[in-house]
Amino acid sequence: MIIDFRRLILILFIVSLGYLLVFSGCQTEDKTIKWNFLFILADDLGWNQVGYHGTNDGLTSIDGIRTSIISVGGVSFSGSFSNEQFQEMSFSTAMESPEMGQPGMMMNLIPKDGGNEFHGSLFFNYTTEGFNDDNTSGLEEKYGVDLGTGKTLSFANLNGSFGGPIVKNKLWFHATGEYNRDHTSVINAFGNKSTDLTYYVKDTNRPTVLDPWRGQGSIRLTWQATEKDKFTYHFDHQYDYTAHADSGLTQMFGLTRMGPDSSLIQDIPVQRNIQVRWSRVQSPKLLFDVSFSSYKHHLYFNFQDPYDNWSGRHVEDTSIEKVMRFDPNSYTTFYGDWATGEAWGPFMIGDTNVSDTITFNPSLSYVTGSHVFKAGLRFFRGSYFHPQGVVGGVDLFFSGGVPSTAMIGGFFPPVTKPKIKGDYGWYIHDKWTIKRLTLNLGLRLDHLISSQQAIDIPESVWLPRIQLPEEDILSWKDLSPHARSGNMVSAPSLH
Repeated sequence: MIIDFRRLILILFIVSLGYLLVFSGCQTEDKTIKWNFLFILADDLGWNQVGYHGTNDGLTSIDGIRTSIISVGGVSFSGSFSNEQFQEMSFSTAMESPEMGQPGMMMNLIPKDGGNEFHGSLFFNYTTEGFNDDNTSGLEEKYGVDLGTGKTLSFANLNGSFGGPIVKNKLWFHATGEYNRDHTSVINAFGNKSTDLTYYVKDTNRPTVLDPWRGQGSIRLTWQATEKDKFTYHFDHQYDYTAHADSGLTQMFGLTRMGPDSSLIQDIPVQRNIQVRWSRVQSPKLLFDVSFSSYKHHLYFNFQDPYDNWSGRHVEDTSIEKVMRFDPNSYTTFYGDWATGEAWGPFMIGDTNVSDTITFNPSLSYVTGSHVFKAGLRFFRGSYFHPQGVVGGVDLFFSGGVPSTAMIGGFFPPVTKPKIKGDYGWYIHDKWTIKRLTLNLGLRLDHLISSQQAIDIPESVWLPRIQLPEEDILSWKDLSPHARSGNMVSAPSLH
């Protein structure tokens, strides 16, 4: 059968109650029309009781278990897991099942288990400045300026894995390890050699070099306890450190020429993911599954010495001295020039991002040849600590060397401590396949309870003492029906 897309028929009906009904069909060579029907529930049918709340964020899972942190932008995925951990990736959307609460794309990373034979891999990559070119050749001579190289000075990556049986047909393991180091110079970014440090004079002998490194290790154990019961344990830990880093905030303000004195120390001592899973095949049709995960991600952007006391992690600590003075012979605050894009002095903000989250997912599935039924719970809980500090409590900006703006207190609130006490998602999914017709039916009940933890920020020259008690800030419930149908057409060739 050959489908001629020149004879494609498409009819759309947009209904004011809040759903979209789509009929599409195509005429085959035997002059018959094969129809497809698609029903999309767009909102809440006008009652403000049944609907969908969420974001267009995607969701990343490892072995079907949500892996998320809480951050400034909300709940998101963060991490640089080794590729050697995973054997495949799968993608789907919230249209497939009410199991997913977000309307965006869901990516599931499926780990390697080990197996009954020993196997491993080793990958090494290394380059130096001699293997790289830059895009500033000729410009320096033409314009009489020193732009620096703006290229990779050195890069190394060592990545390996090994797995196999501990007890054949019973217990397996798979382990990975990775080391990554990078040194990259930033184009046209240098230190300041001015004796009056409230002004900037380019020091071409001190270019800015970003120098991150990362170490990672993981272990996965799979235990076939009985013929019906299977347990898995997954542990992953990473450590990231960059002696000279840019959090990206200066670029938001149009400042792209940051000297090494203005760089931050990026330290991620805790990036740990622990997952435990139990699955039981009660019968050829009935499956039980329970999973739990704990994900900790502690990110610190600290100021270079001697300004570490002003870093965000010390904002609420009155025992640490923070000397405020403005002295042209020493850096006492951040300076930036809107006109030239230059930034000097300590970085404009040193913040901390501490996220601790857990997930719990029980479910049961009933599967036959043409029918799939699944019901379960998606539970998420976590806390987030985000303090930010500013050296001297103020950032000073110029425009072409002329004083322009003073930003007091920084870009964010001094401290935020949101807490998700419970993000519950109960769901039922019923999928039927009748010849070429597939029906996806489902129902999801969401319940979110969140709060703001207590805050106590000492007074400063610019701001009074801030004390806020813990209080609930957001709570809602939401019922979301899901319905989707499709008529499958087999076509060996298409025009």
